[in-house]
Amino acid sequence: PYGKWSHHLLSWMPQIEQQSNILLVNYQDLKRDPSKQVERIAEFLRLNMTPESLQQIVDRTSFQYMKEHSEFFHPQSVQWKPGYSFIRKGQVGDHANHLTPQQQERFEQAVRSDFRAILGQDATLPSWLFDIGVCNENGSK
Repeated sequence: PYGKWSHHLLSWMPQIEQQSNILLVNYQDLKRDPSKQVERIAEFLRLNMTPESLQQIVDRTSFQYMKEHSEFFHPQSVQWKPGYSFIRKGQVGDHANHLTPQQQERFEQAVRSDFRAILGQDATLPSWLFDIGVCNENGSK
């Protein structure tokens, strides 16, 4: 009922290469170095921010803060199942605790297939798909 993740990506992905006013930020980088990523976003937006303001943003976008104030971070666009929390564990790679290796491989194959169906079989997959671990350099895991 919510659509495929790959279709969501493909709906906006071409804009990344066509426009310079789009900044791609991934969860792995945010978890690894939140301060650096907040500074990167502020710089991209041409915001002059004090170190205190930047730190406040880092603090208020931390997993701990979001978990404690989850009512402000749950998307309102969909109706969630009872008991479901949009703010889950805040861990990179937690999908491995919910998907079997076979399910993960099926997901990766479906994403690659969807991308190639739209972009063409010989199309080069976007580098950020490798960065976020959807596939490796030769297009398979």
